[in-house]
Amino acid sequence: MEAWEKQYRETLQWLETEPLLKNLNGDAPEPKVWYRKKMAGCVNAGGSDQWMYLKKGTTDHLVIFFIGGGFSFGKETAGCPGSIRDFFRPNMAFYTDECHPNNEYYFFHVLKNQGLLSLDAGNRFADWSIVMVNYGTADMHIGNGVFPWQDESGQARVLRHYGYRNFKIYLDQIREMFPAPDKLLITGVSAGGFGTSALSAEIVQAYGSCADVTICADSAFLRTPEWPRIAREVWKAPEPLAQAVTGDNIVLDLFRNTQELIGGRARYLFLCGYPDGVLATFQNYLDTGSFALTDDAVRNMERLLRAHIQALKALPHPFGIYLHGFQKNGMIQHCVLDAPEFRMGDISPMEWLWNAVNGSVTDVGLELLK
Repeated sequence: MEAWEKQYRETLQWLETEPLLKNLNGDAPEPKVWYRKKMAGCVNAGGSDQWMYLKKGTTDHLVIFFIGGGFSFGKETAGCPGSIRDFFRPNMAFYTDECHPNNEYYFFHVLKNQGLLSLDAGNRFADWSIVMVNYGTADMHIGNGVFPWQDESGQARVLRHYGYRNFKIYLDQIREMFPAPDKLLITGVSAGGFGTSALSAEIVQAYGSCADVTICADSAFLRTPEWPRIAREVWKAPEPLAQAVTGDNIVLDLFRNTQELIGGRARYLFLCGYPDGVLATFQNYLDTGSFALTDDAVRNMERLLRAHIQALKALPHPFGIYLHGFQKNGMIQHCVLDAPEFRMGDISPMEWLWNAVNGSVTDVGLELLK
């Protein structure tokens, strides 16, 4: 057994014997304690079980947080999953095919429950209830079918792109546990930010009596003319969402659709590194077939993000923008809502987001576009 595999197996055993989160088995959750709850009827791309992570706050304010984890867009990526294994073994992975224990380990051990998810008093959102919509379906949370493919040996396989199907089950559970929030923040990171752009309208409509809503996508942007085909033919997105994806910018299309459905009932926010290194790497693969962060890829992402922000600003309902240059692992950081950088900067993402949920939507970092 190789060293990485031994470490991986030991970590899995540790998570089973000393779980990072308490199991929620029907009892009412205690305030300010993180729980995990098995989601009956939900399944990941690889066929494994789904788990919700949640914390009850001390107010009637609610965060619905969409977890990320890459995506698959056809037969060329279907065989490139990654999970907790890849913390120990470097591997090119396009998506996570499991969410548990992968995401429990990532958010509550690797990240040590930081940023927006933190329980400490320095986090302005510590008193809010939070429900994390888990991922592992490789479809930006909007899939509603299976994608058949063949592995290298010719064996028939399927990816279960059940993100939307899982979301519907999550939303029923969330409404049951938190029926009447007086403030609602819908957000997500990476693929979860894509899910935020797609599914926020459905959440707002489900919480029709909540008049105080903010929507924030963190590090969610990629362009390809293949988006309409991917949404409809690969992910089998439900028809209203598939119809909304018409161009090469799926996040813009889905936010436009969200605004058409709920209009000014929400405040709209977009948060991203300029230029985000992970997004630049994925974009480079979409453009050239090379999964690498090159100087050309960085410059291209700068150009694409500049146009994206201009397009968001041109939508009928105003967008607040936060751009940052936080460095991590030799590139501009991908995702800050769940990271220590949530509280960094002259105006931190936390302060910007806090001001927005309290009615003051502003822009930070637009000088980076010049």
